[in-house]
This record gives sequence, C-alpha cells and structure tokens, in this order.
Amino acid sequence: MLETPACFRREGRHHCGRVNTRGVSQLLGKPAPRLLDIEWFASPEDLCGVLATLGARASFEPASQLLKILGLSSGIAFDGSQWSYAGFKGGSEPGVLNASWLLRHVSGAWFSVVVTLNDPAMSIDENAAVVAAASIMPLLLAEVPASSP
Repeated sequence: MLETPACFRREGRHHCGRVNTRGVSQLLGKPAPRLLDIEWFASPEDLCGVLATLGARASFEPASQLLKILGLSSGIAFDGSQWSYAGFKGGSEPGVLNASWLLRHVSGAWFSVVVTLNDPAMSIDENAAVVAAASIMPLLLAEVPASSP
C-alpha cells in the first residue's frame, strides 16, 4: 500500500496530508522508471503556489484567456453543482504521475490541489492514480467557508 502526499491551498494557506492510494503500488506498468532525480522536482506546495499565481494573474476570472486555457481539460469529471471552475495540468512518465487542479467552488472559494506520485521501482498505474485523486475532491467540501452556500 502506498501513501502519497496531497496538498491543497485555500486563500493563501496550504493544507497537506497523506492520501492512501490503495492498489497503486501493486499495479505494474511496462516501462521502468528512470532519471527521477533530474525531473519532477517541484514540491506539491510549489505547484499550489504556481496555480495560485496563475489564478491571480487572471484576476481569478474563469472567463479570462489564461483560465480558459487551463480549463480546457479538467483531468477528471467534476460535479458542476459543487465546482464552477476546474483547470487542470498534469503529466506522467514511468514512475511519476502529477495531477494539479485550480478549482472554484460555487461559493466563490478557490482551491488548488496537487497529487504527485513517485515510485523509482515501478511504473504507476494511471487509472488507479486517477481514482485516488478523484477521491480527494469530496474532502475539499469540508474546507469551504461556513458562510458559503
């Protein structure tokens, strides 16, 4: 069983924890990981900061050109009754997977979520990782400010 750090940022504060990605470490892919110490060096906190900077550059306006581009793919399906914007950037190669989201709750609260998996011994099953990442999103609802709908 593999646990991975997962971080999100809300209104300038980072919240990090460990998420159980049950089964991910047991699912082998074909290619072997290589050179993990050269690439993929940004921490989840760094990536949350990048997402917050992109949002700020776009004045946190989903209709802005920047956020339209980031929102072309949401990476996973989001419940439109809870999330009014989902921007995504991710990537993978053998032994590494990253998924980063900039999200806007219907209340107007913004979040950034980053999931990064690294395993120098084996490839990461992308389907299992996506299921694990999707399981984080409902946890964010507990972080929506109480005065929000």
